[in-house]
Amino acid sequence: MANLTTGGPHYLGLNNTDLPIVSVANGAWENGATWNTGVVPTATDNVLVSAGTTVTVNSSAASARLLTVGGTLNITGNTLSVQGNAAGNGLTLSGSGVVNASGGTLNVGVSGTNNRTLLIATGARLNVSASATLNVFGNINFAAGSVFAQSGGNIVVDGNAGGSAANSVPNGI
Repeated sequence: MANLTTGGPHYLGLNNTDLPIVSVANGAWENGATWNTGVVPTATDNVLVSAGTTVTVNSSAASARLLTVGGTLNITGNTLSVQGNAAGNGLTLSGSGVVNASGGTLNVGVSGTNNRTLLIATGARLNVSASATLNVFGNINFAAGSVFAQSGGNIVVDGNAGGSAANSVPNGI
């Protein structure tokens, strides 16, 4: 791919499934106007809650294949399920990303699978409070300078797919 500045035009092929659905406005997850595509994300979509936006999961169940939070994600009711992929990725809180779970349920991975990762990067924050439940079917990785705070609710980390040691993930919290 040397010297791409001559002999153009040049084309780059991308698969639509590799492109994330990106939050472009503050709003409810289930509102198409919150997203750049005008369509609510599903379990087959890669999703980015972008910096400067706040997305709320409350009245309808929500899902994503992969989820990166660079803005603010509030879970105040119902369930958000992040399916993850075969490489073990799941939910990533990047930079100044914040997840506030005060009600409902946040699932990272699917029960019976393991090796899905909740990654909390430097500067990011995960808050679990009130009646919220966080289920991680895999592991949690904390970067230096990240914050994981629990002032209520429940946190369940199942790093070995329902108690089977043969399915254990190589690292944990």
